[in-house]
Amino acid sequence: MKIADLEPSIQRLISNRNTVSRYPEPIEDAGIEQYLGKQPLLSKEDSAKLENLFRDALMVLEEELKSEDHERRIKAASEILRLKSK
Repeated sequence: MKIADLEPSIQRLISNRNTVSRYPEPIEDAGIEQYLGKQPLLSKEDSAKLENLFRDALMVLEEELKSEDHERRIKAASEILRLKSK
């Protein structure tokens, strides 16, 4: 890939690689997902929603740890450990 193929704002950012700088535009406008092969970044609103859903899911797992059903406690503990190891 040639630098000339990148968005102009990205070209300006990497033109001085020896200086640490903050990207001045919204990252979604950079169009770098196509070069990185990753999913587009989440908006702040979607990121907040996802964080809230994750918090709710953890609360469910926390409640499951208090279950009288041994299998449910084991599954909840296993899932919490799996999430922690990521």
